[in-house]
Amino acid sequence: MTVKILDNTVISVSINELPSINLIQICASRYDIATTHHVMTEAKRGFSKAIIKEISNYLTITNGLNPKFDEILNWLELRFPYLHKGELSTFLMAVLEYSMKNKKCVYVTDDGRMRKTIPKILENTDFITMCGKNGFSFKFTGTIGLIKKLYEKGCLTDYQIEDIIRDLKNSTFYITPLLLNSLRRAQ
Repeated sequence: MTVKILDNTVISVSINELPSINLIQICASRYDIATTHHVMTEAKRGFSKAIIKEISNYLTITNGLNPKFDEILNWLELRFPYLHKGELSTFLMAVLEYSMKNKKCVYVTDDGRMRKTIPKILENTDFITMCGKNGFSFKFTGTIGLIKKLYEKGCLTDYQIEDIIRDLKNSTFYITPLLLNSLRRAQ
């Protein structure tokens, strides 16, 4: 089964911008979903204890099992100071705990800077040396890509997609008309 690794941007959109559905619960009905304790620390600052407790029921939360995790995370934070620890830690989780072990995962982030930086990190010789491997098999997407995949798998109905589109139009979540229309075309 493919694990979906969520950063805080996806969790935040799921809670704040999509009131018509429980995206995290729906995602957990089809996939294993995971995040890091760094993301949960970020989320605790922005959401009530009740919401954190509810979403924690659906997520596997890890501290990074690889002994190199903290060392590489610190290097990433110094090298890319414009990215948050949550995005970097979930990215690193996807690389070390899944990609390097040939386990299927998709890293889900809506942070545009993070998504643009991923190829740079994966090609960085220092990063490759620290990880001890080159040629990572790595997939990533955003909330819209996740929603489309859930729809394709039969986890969301046409009505729910229309509700999601309405939610996003009325939200503060930045989404281009082209991306919004891609949800309609998924139906």
